[in-house]
Amino acid sequence: MLRPMEDLRCASAHGLKVSLFDDAELRDYFDRCIRERRQAVCYGYSLTLLPRFRSLPQIHSISETFQVMVADGKGLYWLCRLLGIPVRSDATITDAMRILFELASGRGYRVMLLGTDAEGNRLATANVRRSYPGAVVLDGRDGYYTREQEPDVVAEINAKAPDILMIGISSPMKEEFVERHRGSLNVPVILPFGGNIDILSGRTRPIPLWIKKTGTTWIYRILQEPRRLAKGMGTSAADVVFRLMPRLLWEHFVRRNAAFSIAAFYKPAATTPAAASR
Repeated sequence: MLRPMEDLRCASAHGLKVSLFDDAELRDYFDRCIRERRQAVCYGYSLTLLPRFRSLPQIHSISETFQVMVADGKGLYWLCRLLGIPVRSDATITDAMRILFELASGRGYRVMLLGTDAEGNRLATANVRRSYPGAVVLDGRDGYYTREQEPDVVAEINAKAPDILMIGISSPMKEEFVERHRGSLNVPVILPFGGNIDILSGRTRPIPLWIKKTGTTWIYRILQEPRRLAKGMGTSAADVVFRLMPRLLWEHFVRRNAAFSIAAFYKPAATTPAAASR
C-alpha cells in the first residue's frame, strides 16, 4: 500500500480546494510521487460541474480529499483570480494529462488507461504509444464492469503495475472508484480525466486552444454532442451564471463573508417528514 503524497500548497475558493503551482512545479510533483512511490490523485472542478453538487454531493466530499486540484476550465481560473486567489497556472485536467504523458515519455514511466469500451480503449492506447514512444503504455482496461467486479479490476491494474493510471469513466463513478480503491491501488499517480479518453481514441475531436483560452469549452461541447449535452450542460451553465455568480459576488465583495460555501449553496434541500410521507 502506498502512502499518500502531501498536498501541493492549496487555497480555498469559498469551499473549493484549489492547488497553487506553476506547470514546472506540477511536473516535478508528479515525478517525485513516482520516484518516492507515494500516491497522489489529481482532479479538477469546472464551473459547469458545480451545480451537480446538488444531486451528487459526493463529488465534492470525495474530491476535496485529493492531493492536487486544478481549475479545470478557464472560467474557474478567472473566478479564482477575481477572488484574489494566487493561482499561477491555468492548467486543466487535459494539461495535467499532457504533462504526465511527456513525463512518462522522458522517464520511461508506465501508463495505463481505464475506461470507455474495449475498442475505444485499444485505439486510445495505440495512439498514446505512437505519440509518446518513450513511455511504457500498457494494455488498458475498458470501463464496463459492475461494482462486484471492481476488486478484479483493481487486481488487474496492480498486476500490470502502472506508475500512472488515467481513468476515463463518467461522474460520479470515477470519483467513487478512486475513493473506494485508492488504498488498494499500487499506483503513484491517479488522474480521473473523464472524456479525454475518447479524445485520445480519436472518436471525439480535441477542443481548439482558442476555445479553451476564451472559456467557451462548454459551448463547443454542446455543438459537438447536442443531444447528450445541451440540456444538462446548458442548464448547468445558466445556473452558474444566473444563480451562483450573483450570490457569490455579493457574499465575497459586499458582505465580505468568507464563510460562504459554494458546496453548501448547492446542498440538496432537506426532505421534510410531510413531503416524505406523500
